[in-house]
Amino acid sequence: MREAVRSIPVWYWLVLILAVVFGVLFCSFTIVVFRALLIEAPSLLPERAGLQAQRVPLQPPWHVRAGESPPFEWNSDPPTSGWHDPVPARAAVYREPVPDANLVHSLEHGYVIISYNCGDLSQEECDELVRKLEDLFVRFGGFKLIVVPRPTLESRIALTAWGWIDKFDEYDEGRIVAFINARRDKGPEDTPE
Repeated sequence: MREAVRSIPVWYWLVLILAVVFGVLFCSFTIVVFRALLIEAPSLLPERAGLQAQRVPLQPPWHVRAGESPPFEWNSDPPTSGWHDPVPARAAVYREPVPDANLVHSLEHGYVIISYNCGDLSQEECDELVRKLEDLFVRFGGFKLIVVPRPTLESRIALTAWGWIDKFDEYDEGRIVAFINARRDKGPEDTPE
């Protein structure tokens, strides 16, 4: 046995020791980075930074044609799932309200809808809010995004995606971007739009 140990060259032992040391260092580094990014500071990840959305229980995605009675009430305002018109609303910045039945169909396709209510804002303040929302729409290439006024909204802004909602009263670009990054193109129907 003693002769077998002596027959292994010294350089082999050095390479083996260095490989073990580097392996331990690499694993330690990976654990530290993983812990820092995912456990201690999730806000460093772009898709989670500022994300404050609430999950809304899903409702059946039934098509209801114009003139037919809705099978049930939506469980959120704005709605985040449920019955809808067979025709979805298209990606755009709308100047007038769009029927919820069309918007819900768009949510099913993975859209994020940014609803706003200028309410008691001056015309100048409202124009500024809409300009900021339009800029976001353009920055994201309009892909699966809708910006739409909602005069009955109880908050200033509501973000909706299939089964998700976030409402707040002051424009918060980071919060909106986080919602878009986390929820856009995640509806139950995969469409290329």
